[in-house]
Amino acid sequence: MLPPEAVTHAALTDPANYYEPTVTVELLDASPDRPFIKIARLETLGNERVLSEVFLIEDMRITARLLGANAIIVPHGRSRQYSPDGIHWIIEGDAIRYQ
Repeated sequence: MLPPEAVTHAALTDPANYYEPTVTVELLDASPDRPFIKIARLETLGNERVLSEVFLIEDMRITARLLGANAIIVPHGRSRQYSPDGIHWIIEGDAIRYQ
């Protein structure tokens, strides 16, 4: 039996920009009231053994931290995708940096 696994992919808004990794990344379910810029679109995929959306979010948070994000905006809910090698859980979100 395979253990739960997740991987996060990032599409940078502007690959020419580099930000130092951050210490913490807030989890938001909607855009904040304060000014921000979107630095990346994130997609986290988990295998069929992933039983919790939190497992996927925490993997996404690690990637966002390494990209220099202050927060991730992740609407509630995950989707299921079927493929020849099994079921994959997917969540999508945005990595943002406060201005």
